[in-house]
Amino acid sequence: DDDLDVGLAFVNATSNASTTKIDRKIKSYDEIEKLQWIDCIFSLLSAVVSTQSGSSFLTGCGLIPALLQIIDLPHPKGKELKDSLRVYLVGQAVQILEAAVINCTAAMTAFGDLMGNEKMV
Repeated sequence: DDDLDVGLAFVNATSNASTTKIDRKIKSYDEIEKLQWIDCIFSLLSAVVSTQSGSSFLTGCGLIPALLQIIDLPHPKGKELKDSLRVYLVGQAVQILEAAVINCTAAMTAFGDLMGNEKMV
């Protein structure tokens, strides 16, 4: 245990601010990649849901409950980036939900059964 403490003390003493800046850049780059991936998934969902058969298939796979969970995300406190991400996610989810409801009556039924109208208000 003493060797581990000495090792950790050495790492803390020799790390400098530039390492921290690099770590922050890596973390922000990871966040950008995550956002790009989410945007691609939503674009794919939008394209598939725009057809009647695609909307019907995804409704059967649980799309409506998943979208309602996204719409029901809590507001993060004190974090502008996370709040803007939430607004983006909810906006995309509402658009996909609208397309699904328009193209598939089963989606409308699922939306009603899951009290979606209450979550939208």
